[in-house]
Amino acid sequence: MSDINSLLYKDFFNDTDVLHFIINSDYAIIQSNKIATKLFNINSGLPFDIKKLQAIKKPTQFFEIISDVFETKEKVFECYLIQDKNTVPYKVYAKRIEVEGLFYIICTAHTILDKKELEDQILKAVIETEEKERSRFAKDLHDGLGPLLSTIKLYVHELKSTDSSEEEKQEYIKYIIELLDEAVTNTREISNNLTPQIISTYGLVKSIDSFKNKVNATQKLKINFFNQDVPEDLSKTIKLTLFRIIIELINNTINHASANCIYIGLYVRNNKLHLDYKDDGIGFNLNDALTKGTSGIGLINIINRIKSMSGTFSFNEKLTKGVEMKFSIDINK
Repeated sequence: MSDINSLLYKDFFNDTDVLHFIINSDYAIIQSNKIATKLFNINSGLPFDIKKLQAIKKPTQFFEIISDVFETKEKVFECYLIQDKNTVPYKVYAKRIEVEGLFYIICTAHTILDKKELEDQILKAVIETEEKERSRFAKDLHDGLGPLLSTIKLYVHELKSTDSSEEEKQEYIKYIIELLDEAVTNTREISNNLTPQIISTYGLVKSIDSFKNKVNATQKLKINFFNQDVPEDLSKTIKLTLFRIIIELINNTINHASANCIYIGLYVRNNKLHLDYKDDGIGFNLNDALTKGTSGIGLINIINRIKSMSGTFSFNEKLTKGVEMKFSIDINK
């Protein structure tokens, strides 16, 4: 068993928060580092039957996965450990090895609680955003169309009245037409808030350029927009998603960054559409923005929009001032 013991490099593996343990072909743990021994509560001695691991929430499922590893050689999976009456998610990497003609499985496991909490935050943010959109939409309908339609209804009732003269009725018809025109305009504006007409009419690049010019006209902030080889036939989802991301990023810079300049780059490289965003403002800590209060909901929504299209996101955490973010989307999917 000395060969197996040597695999663990005990001094190294014991001084870590990562669980390390070895399982033999009898499905028993034969070696474990300190934290694994503690969490699995196997102080009674080794070997220890993995089917008796009470610290694992679903021991039968864990046993089946380990059995499969003896056939498939390696596997990465998630399981839940019970720690201080709490259920904590772990990612496990299991690999089969052969020593002196016998098979063993070396396992390492680390907690992914932070990742799960972030996913929960993203899901919560999506739900909250959808609810806000519903509320905004309902308010726009109520405030924008409700009074107009109520007024139109009054004039229609007046048209039915026998007390009104023909001249008065013609005047009422004129007012009704004006109100209907206003209602149509309001409906169009509400619709544009859901899917901006500018995107459908002019495409992504011209829409960004138009918004950039409106901001630059204020002379409060300078936006530099670079674009190269951006296809005109991008899907509506990609165009709308990137447009909303850019508008949200600019809005964040205006409201929070105290910046003088923004750089936006949009270009294609290796079949991927890349978006680079930088500003020279005060910057922020990404982890704080994502975990503290509601200020990070906008950023979480941005990340979630990119993830919904299997895109990537990176944030330059080395900057002491300003913000630098990069996004990419595979345009061939």
